[in-house]
This record gives sequence, C-alpha cells and structure tokens, in this order.
Amino acid sequence: NYPDFALDAVRCGISIYGCEWPGTRPALALRSVVTHVKTVEKGATVGYGSLWRAPDKARVATVAIGYADGVHRARANRGHVLVRGSRAPLIGMVSMDAITLDVTDIPDVRVGDVATLIGQDGDQRVSAEEVAEWSGTISYEVLTSLGQRVERRYSD
Repeated sequence: NYPDFALDAVRCGISIYGCEWPGTRPALALRSVVTHVKTVEKGATVGYGSLWRAPDKARVATVAIGYADGVHRARANRGHVLVRGSRAPLIGMVSMDAITLDVTDIPDVRVGDVATLIGQDGDQRVSAEEVAEWSGTISYEVLTSLGQRVERRYSD
C-alpha cells in the first residue's frame, strides 16, 4: 500500500517476550518458590481481609512473591499459578511479599516447589496475557511491573 516506504525495520515491541504475537514462543518466565504449606479447616479464612474462606478442609501454599515484586493486588482470588504441572488457584489477598494458593488437588506439594506465575510447567502454561486479564490490565503493564527484587536469569 505504501511503495515509497523502504520497510526495512520492524517494531518488535512486546513480541520479543513472545506476547501477543502469532508464531512466537515466550522468552521469559516468572517463577518463585513455595515457602509454607498448611492444612486449614473448612471455614478458615486466608489473607488480609479474610477474602478467601475454605469451602472444605484445604491445603494452602504460601509463595514468596507479592505486590512489591509486581504481582498486582487485583489478582486477589483471581487466576492460577502452576505448581507441579497443575493449576493452583490464587486465593486471598496479594500481600507485599507473598501470595497464597489452594493446592488441595495437587498431590505432594511441599516447601521448595517451584511456582510458575508466567511460563510453562509440564503441559500447563500461564501467559502474560492471562495474567493481564486476571489483573484487569494489559500484558505490557504486567511485564513492566516486575520489580527490582525479581531476580533476572539469562540463558541461551
């Protein structure tokens, strides 16, 4: 449509992270670790403001990442995190340094397990676009919100 343009450049934008661009693979993952696992009784509440109440006896995992690291508080009781290749619902309020997950249906979750907030674990994947939807924003904001406390590791 524009023969006068040389068109020898491409604005890659967020596609360099594999987001919102057909045919690309994500080049980043966001992971943390499970720091606590606790069984709570039916009716027990979790997190600030008691935003989540256990519908039955439940296993709750605490993960070392929170809003100071870029996990939006809008994620309270919204979305999933991957643990042991399964989706664990994020429950309760996102706190400064931690989130909590319902791992009742995921066998053998223990302290030290990897929690994948963005990326792939086994056959399951959580995309930045999904996280953005759960956060009420766009994937650009999700990725640029990742704080300086989040360790960056680069690989080939």
